[in-house]
Amino acid sequence: MLRKVILAACLTFMGPASLTFAQTTQRDLEVVARALKFLEGAGGSERVMVIAHDGDGAGEAANIAGLLSGGVQAGSIRLTGRAIGEDVGALSGANAVFLVGNAKNNSALIAAAQSQGIVTISTDLACVTAHICMLGVQSAPNVRILANRASLAEAGIRFEPAFVMLVEEI
Repeated sequence: MLRKVILAACLTFMGPASLTFAQTTQRDLEVVARALKFLEGAGGSERVMVIAHDGDGAGEAANIAGLLSGGVQAGSIRLTGRAIGEDVGALSGANAVFLVGNAKNNSALIAAAQSQGIVTISTDLACVTAHICMLGVQSAPNVRILANRASLAEAGIRFEPAFVMLVEEI
């Protein structure tokens, strides 16, 4: 009981903003681009990532879209993207969906991405362990890529063996 009271007091004092994740950085997107380089069946040197967000994630989605506006180059891969809100119809042509805010709670969006063989990605590693996101990336303090093997298999998504050796699978 005491723990609940202390937690409630801390949440009231700190506010919800202190519980949000750090903004996605250019380096995070470079890690995503490098990961998508190893995506089997994705020919060419360009990868398209759509940014799915709800109202709470609109600011972060705009930040990510801005970082992607000129494309993010990572080796031979150029990552481009656009914000789509929660529009399931806008997934067409995408190699990946970056989930921002509470978009990870949109089961229709997640199911549509999975059925179309589109990788779902987040900087929230808990999203991967919860079997919602297929890949989780973090670039600070060290690069970490977490892959949900079951989620990827269910969507029929495969990465080259060299990539599998570089990531942490659950």
